[in-house]
Amino acid sequence: MEEKLLSALDLGNLNGFLDSILYGESITVEELLKELMSGDVSSFTKLLGEYAHQVFFGNLKQCRDLFLGIMLLGIFAIVLSSMSDLFSNSQIAVFSRYFVFMFVSLLLLKCFVGSYESAKTLLEEMESFTGALMPVFCIALGMSNGTVTAVAHYELQLFLLFLVQKILITILLPLVQVYCMLHVMNQLPEGNRFGGIMALIKKIIVFVTKASLFASIGGSMMQAAIMPSVDGFRNQLFIKTVSLFPGLGDYADAIGEMVLQGASLIKNSIGIIGIFILIIMCIRPVLVTLMYGCVIRLASALLQLSGEKKFTSHIWKMADSFFLLARIQFFGGGIFFVSIAVATVAFYRR
Repeated sequence: MEEKLLSALDLGNLNGFLDSILYGESITVEELLKELMSGDVSSFTKLLGEYAHQVFFGNLKQCRDLFLGIMLLGIFAIVLSSMSDLFSNSQIAVFSRYFVFMFVSLLLLKCFVGSYESAKTLLEEMESFTGALMPVFCIALGMSNGTVTAVAHYELQLFLLFLVQKILITILLPLVQVYCMLHVMNQLPEGNRFGGIMALIKKIIVFVTKASLFASIGGSMMQAAIMPSVDGFRNQLFIKTVSLFPGLGDYADAIGEMVLQGASLIKNSIGIIGIFILIIMCIRPVLVTLMYGCVIRLASALLQLSGEKKFTSHIWKMADSFFLLARIQFFGGGIFFVSIAVATVAFYRR
């Protein structure tokens, strides 16, 4: 029964996404679906573990280079600070100090730009991924006696995800970029002129990410609470009507139950496959951004032992830009995750 239902689904686009993410792994969505429907999840855990291991250790060299660069510049700043009394002209000492500030800022901005582009690419790929997953997933919803649920999920959730994704790309990501540049400009001799704007930007980012996730959860839960009940009522009405015909009632009920159970299994399996691909998509950009932020914080914490507070404070606060960027990526993926997960666990009702 499940084999016949699977044949009605076009999984070519999902296979393309999986191949583009898992380099060198020759596994298809059909194979994962069959393993999942048989209760075997070993392939999922193996692929997730190997991919996370590859991303983490593959990025260690870049993190090491960043850490050593910050430490060397920090040592140079400490030496300049201790030798400032040797200069008869105080302007030379000030210029040397800000030269080191700008040099370490350029080093951190280079890493930030790379993480920024990865975050933007991730959010854009999520839109393409949703466009590939939704038709297949909604067909499975329809087969599991969820025609109303499928239409509502396809129209409302797709619109909501598209809207949230545009907000993250066009508003929040540029705000993080502005936040980072304002912090660098705060190191100019005029002093902390942009602290209030930076605090406001940070609050806006935190509020919008939380509001987006809340809206996604609320919309998904409302659909999961109402639409399956409508489909269940229609199904029950149809079964009761057929059961009025002598000799057909028992067969209709048994066949209907078998088809709905098989379709529900396929629907849940496709939802889990979608969540799995979504997690794989998010691992690399989110993990790399978090690793950069943690390395910057670690270097700043070690340099604080020298007593060069202004320099180490600058590095410490630069890490906030990376963590805000990781927050946007995490919540962006979480919105899609919640939408798929709620529709996956919403059982059909008879």
